[in-house]
Amino acid sequence: MVRKVVALLFVLFVGVELCAQTPAPPPVKATPQNAAAFLGDWDLNGVGPQGPVSFTLSLKRQDNSLTTVFTYQDRPQTVSDVSMVGQSLSLTVTFTSEQGSYPAVVTLTPSADKVELYINVSNGLAEVGGTAKKKSGGGHP
Repeated sequence: MVRKVVALLFVLFVGVELCAQTPAPPPVKATPQNAAAFLGDWDLNGVGPQGPVSFTLSLKRQDNSLTTVFTYQDRPQTVSDVSMVGQSLSLTVTFTSEQGSYPAVVTLTPSADKVELYINVSNGLAEVGGTAKKKSGGGHP
């Protein structure tokens, strides 16, 4: 009887662990079609290690592709990739400042009644969490 209980607990534990480790879907190139909910101008506000921080994002349709402008401290930053990962928009950005250049991944994820912002700088050197709000057109994706 004890062996059956232990075996059952093991199966349940392993099953829960496997479910919790479901991999994220692979990224796909963002297009005007699959990123339609994110088209427009956005204010991004978050909190990082140095306190509150703000960014802007402009994502526009240009024929069958997208143009992206991501700004920090009123300066455009280099965006090298825009993709969709499931329902999330993911930008590969290089932040440039007087201190140097830092690679980052900026992610916008629809969640209930808001759009969550998450920025991972230099593979965890710094992280920013917050929200994104569409400037015009209202609402979230």
